[in-house]
Amino acid sequence: MAWKIPPPAGDLPENRFDFELPDGTVASVPKSGFASPAALKFMREVPPDRMRVDYVLGLIEVYDGDAAQKLRGADLHEDQINALFDEWVRVSKMTPGESSASSSSSKGTRRR
Repeated sequence: MAWKIPPPAGDLPENRFDFELPDGTVASVPKSGFASPAALKFMREVPPDRMRVDYVLGLIEVYDGDAAQKLRGADLHEDQINALFDEWVRVSKMTPGESSASSSSSKGTRRR
């Protein structure tokens, strides 16, 4: 069953992005945390395993603890973790005002 993490009341859509995992789960997360150079460096250096997804879920947890707990309990597989990573990188390269919904299932390549 798909569910959505709603953005906080009064939050502007252009300051957030939605990402969708292969199982249909959709989350709305602030762009600021996802675009930080330190976060991207960490994500590029960490192999696609639970450590990577736990870091991403840690950011989500700051904004919606219940949603992060549901994602943690979902026992995400490597393809789902990779989809989350790809979306993180895609959105971090967007320019202000660019729509984050334009490609919710980005296919990217990266070194492992």
